[in-house]
Amino acid sequence: MTGAFARQRQILFPSQGNPSPDSVSISNTVSTTFSSTVATATSFTTSQVTVTTSATALFAFNASTVFREVTNPLTSSVTVYLGVTGVTTASGHALLGATAFDMDNQAAALYGIVSTGSVVVTTIGW
Repeated sequence: MTGAFARQRQILFPSQGNPSPDSVSISNTVSTTFSSTVATATSFTTSQVTVTTSATALFAFNASTVFREVTNPLTSSVTVYLGVTGVTTASGHALLGATAFDMDNQAAALYGIVSTGSVVVTTIGW
């Protein structure tokens, strides 16, 4: 979306002698042009991924990503730790059971890991 906006403002002050016997006129013109691009996706992907005690890929790198979400199921008592490749339970962002983690306009790969056992998380992205 593009557009232009121009505004002119004129202020007249009462006569105060010199330099003008009638009025003083001040004129100011402001112009601006703007554009905006809205990101859109033509498709989306969903998956169920088993996260284990080894860093598990949840999303691969994708330069055209608009939105991503990882959901740890309602019945899970296992915390999933999210991060970049090589994520650990000490370095990752904790995703508790019955919660979701959303990311907008993030292209980086995302990994998950758990401290013990495993849990199946759901993902959606576009």
